[in-house]
This record gives sequence, C-alpha cells and structure tokens, in this order.
Amino acid sequence: MRAAIAADALGARTYMAVKGLFGHSGCTPVALAGYAAAFGNADPRDNWEVHFQDTCIGGGMINNQKLVEILCKNAPDRFKELESFGSLFDRDENQNYYQRQLGGHSYPRTCMSGDKTGGEVIRGLQCEILRREISVLADCVVLKVLKEEDRVVGCVAYGMKKGRFLVFRAKAIILASGGCGQVFKFCFAPYGKAGDANRMALEIGAELIDMELFQFHPTGYIAPESIAGQSISEGVRGDGGRLHNTKGERFMERYNPKQLELACRDFVSRCIYFEVKEGRGTKDGGVYLSLTHVPPKLIEERLPAMLDRALNYGIDVREEPMIVYPSSHYQNGGIVVDTNWETRVKNLFAAGESAGGVHGGNRLGSNSLPDLQVSGKIAGENAAGAALSGSFDKINMVNFGEELSRVEGELSDVVSGDNGINPLTVRNEIKNLSWDYVGIARNEEKLKHALDTIEEIKQNRMPRLSDIGRSFNVDFIEAMDVRSMVVCLEAMARAALVRKESRCGHFREDLPLPDKKWVANIIVSQDKDGRLVLKKRPIVKTILDPEEVEMPIFPTSGKIDG
Repeated sequence: MRAAIAADALGARTYMAVKGLFGHSGCTPVALAGYAAAFGNADPRDNWEVHFQDTCIGGGMINNQKLVEILCKNAPDRFKELESFGSLFDRDENQNYYQRQLGGHSYPRTCMSGDKTGGEVIRGLQCEILRREISVLADCVVLKVLKEEDRVVGCVAYGMKKGRFLVFRAKAIILASGGCGQVFKFCFAPYGKAGDANRMALEIGAELIDMELFQFHPTGYIAPESIAGQSISEGVRGDGGRLHNTKGERFMERYNPKQLELACRDFVSRCIYFEVKEGRGTKDGGVYLSLTHVPPKLIEERLPAMLDRALNYGIDVREEPMIVYPSSHYQNGGIVVDTNWETRVKNLFAAGESAGGVHGGNRLGSNSLPDLQVSGKIAGENAAGAALSGSFDKINMVNFGEELSRVEGELSDVVSGDNGINPLTVRNEIKNLSWDYVGIARNEEKLKHALDTIEEIKQNRMPRLSDIGRSFNVDFIEAMDVRSMVVCLEAMARAALVRKESRCGHFREDLPLPDKKWVANIIVSQDKDGRLVLKKRPIVKTILDPEEVEMPIFPTSGKIDG
C-alpha cells in the first residue's frame, strides 16, 4: 500500500494486485505490538544511532548496515505521515506519542495503538489508497514476472473471480507480498503467505539472502488446540508479562537476568525450547506466560485485543496464565535489494518482508512496521521513476493469446494435467516437514532428511491440475502455493546446512556456538536449469565493526553456570 501511494504521488499509473481481500490478506493487520521510531519521548537519550545499533546487534551483526541506517533515520517521518493518512496512535499526558519498551531495544521507542497497531496502520493506508483512487485488483494472484533481456516487462496473474489468466504489461514491478511463513506448521502468517515473491524473483535472476535465519516468535499459543499457533503480542511482555516453567520458576532470570522477558525474540525462543526439552514444560509442550500480577485496568487499557481474543477461547488472562511456545513469525531474509530497494533485475523492486538484508539474523519487535513504510515509499518512488522514464517496447502485447501460451508452457508443471495428487495434502506435508526438521532446533541429519524429502516431492509429487478454468479454483491456488513453498523450504534448508554455526534465529544443535567466520551472508540464486546455487558474501557495513561489538551470549542448554 505504501509503495502504491508513493508511486501514485509521482504520477505513475499504478495497480495493486492483491492475493486475497484488500487490507485483509497480509500480515500487517496481525502486527500487534507497535512501530519502532526513535522520537525520544520516553527517554531523551534515544536517537536513530541507538536504534541502528540495537537493530544490528539484535540481527547478529549480519544486517546490511546501509539499509538499517535508512530505516532508522526515516522511521519517525514515515510514522507521522501515517497520521496524515488517517491512522490514530496513543499519546501520553503531554500529547507526545506514547512509547513502550520491547525486546532488544535500549529504550522505550515503540509507538502504538493499543495492541492493534498494525490494524490501525492498515486503516490509514486504506483510506489514502481509496482517496487517491488507486486501482486495486483483489483476488488476483500473480504467478510469474516476465523479463525481456535484462529488465522486467510485465507479469502473469490468475484472476480468481473468473478463473482466467491475466497478462499485465508494466515498466516496473514491486514485489511486496510478504514472506513464506506458511511453510511452517505453526505460524502467524495468513494463509496466502507461501513465499511467492521469493520464487518469482529467483526465476528471473534475482537473489535471496539470509533465508536460513527465519524468526520464531517466542509467544504463540500452544494450548488450547483451537488457538494453537496464534500470536500473543510482544506488548504483553512489554507491559509486564512473565514467563514461568512448571516448577514455578521465572526462568528468564537464569538465562538473561538483565533483560529477562525483553531479551531479543530469538534468544527468548531458544530459552523456551530448552525449558520444554529438558522437562520443565507443560503437558501441552509449552510454558506459562502470566499477567496475573499486572493490574487488570492496565491490561484492559493497553492490551484490549489480546484480552478479548483470550476471553473468546475461555482464557481470562487477568486471572490465569497463557500456555505458549514459539511459532514461526517473520522472514528475516528475502530478496536482495540495494538502497533503492531494487533487485539485480532492472526495474524489479521489493519492499517490506519480501526484501532481505535489513534485519539480518533476527528482527527486533516493532521494526517490521517502520520497515514496511520506509521501504515501501522508497521502492514506490524509484519504481515510478523507472516507469515514467521507460517504455513498453520490449514486449509484444498485440496478441495476448501468444504471450499467455508462452507463459503457460513455463507453468506446465502445474497446469499440464491432473495427476491425482491433492495439493492440500502436499502442503500439509511440507508444513510438518519444515517444523520438525528445519524449525527452532536443527542439525545436519535433520536438514539432510528435509532436503531428501523436498527432492522426492519435486520429482514425484508436485500437484498437476488440468481443470483450471473455474472461478475461485482453490486447488489451483493451493498447487501454486506448494510450488512456492518447495522453493522457499529448499532455500532455507540448504542455507541452514551451509551455515556451520548458531546465530540468532538459526540454531544448530550440532554446532551450538557462533563462529566469527560466519559474520557473513548466504546468497541464494537459481541457475539456468532451476537448481539453487549458494554462496557466502561479506556483510555490508558502514558504522559498526562486528569485531568491536559485544554480542549477547546465547544459551546452549537450560543448565546455566558462570
């Protein structure tokens, strides 16, 4: 949405193709905790440099520091802009933005709208999109980006309402379809987040970065089963929530007595993993997150959405704890972009969770919403600049049938014929495989098993459907999702096997310590035969030298000594 607004503001003819319903199909509405911006309202010592340092340290020092610098400098202005679009945010008694403390941040810098900040961001953006009369194509699933020579010229989509292929010509394209959270069994990501942008970018020559460093949010419901996997805002811990094991211990006192529950997400997730693995978890395989010591009025004022959701499932968090376990949350990596948020394919841009490099090995809580706004504006403006100075002369759109036939041939593994394989069955197998073998704790044996299974699926069990000319053909969408999920999981597993250390969201049980040799990024590309190619690349640094930064010591078990 922010990219479309920026492109439209410069006069470019702009279309949004949305895989689902406008304003409801993405992750932003479920971003609960807030928006990080260094206004310094809660603590005047805060500034963009401290925000920059926190982001890089939280990311294991493998972030692209050029991108982090742009994020932290621009986050405050993009936040104020949202209010001009129509969003409303909490303020303190002095009418400054209220800012809460979240994990990994040195000072309280997270602005908020209760615990439904993402929904409020979306509301303002929707208002601005409608005000500008930007064309929005809902239920329009983009399947393939088209490239001629060295630049993009359009894309092919599937119009769900009429069950037809659509061909768009475009001078520039922005991929802003989020990450691949649906690869995992327990995830916060909406159903359509299968990693389409990653797959489409690889197919035409762009690169991926940091795919092995997926973020697991420490507090997702694990029980009751009816709510398992759904998120519990980091604002719960920011407003006093405590983690306890079945022995009644506030176990974060053992692992990180200084930051406690407000350590970085990857750190807290690993601590919960050890508590459960070593027998101090609940019968459901989780730990307790408690607010029972917090005044009920504060819960009702600061966490109303979380309270209402819990009550709907019979849990009164004012009187009883929640049972939680980490759930897959955010694609820290993504498509490689430069400081214009352009990929190495000319006129192909990526923004938000689709773009990699900003967050490194771990995203700090409340850094996603500013990332969306900052990268969206930059990508939108640069895409508009490319479009306004370009032409359509690289693609022959006179005969749509010929162009579509060419693309259909490239999609033949999905549409060539019905082989009797249920896409939903394969989807669920992928989700279970990733959770069990490429999840919070990995090792060489697990990763090799995952890769062998992925190869077997690719060779023998990719769904093929012949009956695609129907409206809302869910089977076809599922088959395309499987195609994207396989690519993303393979990239993740291969990169995890290559990175021979543990760092942030990547925990190798067989290599539990970080290694200075791996203060580097793993880049994934695709060769002309469709095989993934991985290479190690030095990090992009501007201000912070990893050799001079003291990094947090991650636990390798629940037995803490020294």
